[in-house]
Order: sequence, then structure tokens, then C-alpha cells
Amino acid sequence: MYITESVNIPDELERQLKRDRLVLFCRRWSICSFRTSRFFGLAAELAGQSGHLSPAKKDADRLDYFIGRLSDDHFNTHEITKKIFQEKQPAANSEHAAVMALATACKTPRIITTNYDNLLAEATDEQGLDYGEQYFAPALPLGRDFKGLVHLHGSILRPSKNMVLDDKDFGKAYFTDGWATRFLTEVFANYTVLFIGYSVNDPVIRYLSLGLHSNGPKHFIFLGHDNEEPKDHYETTLANFEHLQFQTIEYPVQNGSHQALIDALNAWAEHENAVSSGLHSKNKRTC
Repeated sequence: MYITESVNIPDELERQLKRDRLVLFCRRWSICSFRTSRFFGLAAELAGQSGHLSPAKKDADRLDYFIGRLSDDHFNTHEITKKIFQEKQPAANSEHAAVMALATACKTPRIITTNYDNLLAEATDEQGLDYGEQYFAPALPLGRDFKGLVHLHGSILRPSKNMVLDDKDFGKAYFTDGWATRFLTEVFANYTVLFIGYSVNDPVIRYLSLGLHSNGPKHFIFLGHDNEEPKDHYETTLANFEHLQFQTIEYPVQNGSHQALIDALNAWAEHENAVSSGLHSKNKRTC
């Protein structure tokens, strides 16, 4: 289904939304950038405050490890990260509003975010919409049956020690303690998951792909396509997502703008609301 002129929503994804089996999974470091540079910028700021050199290009794919090396008894990266987000958090914008418009167009809103900020909730409140409860790691709901907004990697609204920030935190969340893995294993087994705002090199994607069920529901990811991007690089990205068992949904990126994705999310939400309103009116007439 072409929801806009440039974005085609797969039939299977539309069916899962109609069946109330869709989960939206939204990017960390504030989805308003849709780029890994947010995480890189945070790593650089933490490095500067700790007296270390900024991360190099070779560190770009292992920023969780880079940040882990900065923390010591005298420099609490978690508490400082929380302060950075509290002091520099922007207002909720059209990207956050579009994600939550689609989420609340579903019969049961289910949203997972690895963002630390509270902008998705604020965007929903500003629109007067209801998304259900908020959950904050590590106190997560049952992955097989939940409604609301799940902060998978912690939040600035909760103690900084609960933030999943560096490689040690990822190890605890996904391996040794495993609370994130338990939650996501049930989510991936019972729902179709749509990822919004991630890149193939994001550490989150590396960890999450370990929990995907090859014999479970399909999972989808929006992928921006810039015509100026080298063709071989883009084809490699597509192949990597296929290896990680994600079906990609392409949208055009023009001059660094991801407006096409925002438009598609809003159009999809409007479509679902219109369909729902039409069914409601029809049911009233037949009563």
C-alpha cells in the first residue's frame, strides 16, 4: 500500500496493524536527528569532560565500548549523561508527534524506545492522545502482553544507574542479567516490530538482532535512501539488514531531510483513523 507517493507499506505490516499485533521501536539519542551522530556527539562531549580525546572514526561502530572506558571513580558517565540530556533536551517536534500519532492509531498502542528523553510522551500529551502506561528499565512489563511506552534503556526520569549506556550496561541488560533479552524475546515472538530511526551500524541493532526469531513474525525497518549515497554502500546496507532478518521499507532522503518518513507516518496514522471511524459509523448504523 503506497501510503504516500514515495513510501510503500508492505501488506503484511498493514495486516499486523489491523490484527493489533504491531509494536513501534524508536531510536535512541532523540529520533529528531535519525543519525548516529547524536551518539557520537554524546561520546565526544563525555570524552571532553573527562579529559580524554574525542572518539576517532574507528570508534564509530563501538561507541558503547568507548564510553565504557571513560567511566571511573571520579567520572560518572551515567550521571553526567543524564545531566546533559536534562540541560539540552529540545522540545518535542514533528518527528515525535508523527511516531505517536501512528502508535495511538493502533487499537493498542505499543511503543518501545531506547531514548533517554521523554519527548515521545510529551508529543502525545500535546496532541491529547492516550498511549497507556510508561515503563522504565529494568522494571519492564510482560513482552507478550503490554500496552504503552517502554523505556528499554532507562530514562532521565529515573536514576541514572539504570541507563543502558556503555558496553558493560549492554552486557548486563542483554546477557548476564538478561532482563532486556527476556522482554524482547517475548516481544519478537508475539508481535511484528517496526523499527524507526535506526541504522545498520547502531549498537542497538547489533544487540537486538540476537533476539530475533527466525521462525516468528516478520520484522520491518524504515531505511532512508539518499540518491547521492554510493550504490555499493546502499546495497551492502540492504544485505546487512536482510542478514539480520529485517525487511526494509525505503523512503527518500533529500538534502539530509527525512521529511518523507514523517509524512508517511502521519499519512498512515490518518488512514488508520479514517478506517476506524468509518467502521465505527457503520456499526452504529447497523445497531
